[in-house]
Amino acid sequence: SIYLKFGITALFFQMLEAGLIQKASGNFVVPLRDPVSAYHAVSRDLTLRKKLPLVNDSSITALEVQWMYCQMAKKFVATSHCDPVWTDVVQKWEGVLQGLEGNRAKHELSKNLDWVMKEQLLALKQKRDGMEPTHDACRNLALAYHHLNPEYSMYHRVVEQGKMMRIVSRDETMQMTRRAPSDTRAWLRGELLRRYAEDLYDIGWDYAYFKNGTMIQMNDPRHGTEAEIRPFLQDNPSVTGFLNRIKKASKDEII
Repeated sequence: SIYLKFGITALFFQMLEAGLIQKASGNFVVPLRDPVSAYHAVSRDLTLRKKLPLVNDSSITALEVQWMYCQMAKKFVATSHCDPVWTDVVQKWEGVLQGLEGNRAKHELSKNLDWVMKEQLLALKQKRDGMEPTHDACRNLALAYHHLNPEYSMYHRVVEQGKMMRIVSRDETMQMTRRAPSDTRAWLRGELLRRYAEDLYDIGWDYAYFKNGTMIQMNDPRHGTEAEIRPFLQDNPSVTGFLNRIKKASKDEII
């Protein structure tokens, strides 16, 4: 779910920056008559067929909107020479939508959505214990699904049973907690913390403030990458030496 949530959102902004959204036509780009009510309606509609009123007096379902944006993204990825990961996002997105149109609990992709898995777990408990959906035990189960402690998390339990697809392995996940991506400013933040933690006074998404009063601004997420910064760290310089090198390089807007 998270993989698609962030992947689809990122694709949407890429298409927006490319001007595709602005040029699109059809009901899927027509504003909703009441966005807040539509949000609540979609969140409670397990049939996925709820029609949402638009300002032009027509209506559309959330699934129809998803399909239209998915087809737009599919064409965008195919013609924009995007990285393979975006092709993977579109393929999984399309597969999930196909599953949601049929038996979502059985489809190889849609069954891996968190809400679909929770739906199945809750239905099983209600049938087995003869209880209503509003029973406290059902609410506790819904919360336990997202428990951060693997010992109590229903999500971790179904993953261990092989009932949920993993995008990355547990080892890859642990590695990501120790090593920042190399192609964004996150790499620089990670290296500053690893090498100069005792010299830092404060650090945030886009800045690093050192105890000697020096401030490094990282306003552009695309700069501060491993390729740009590693040359300044080759001989393991002191914090003063590193900052002096950065000051000289700042003329070229590396950071």
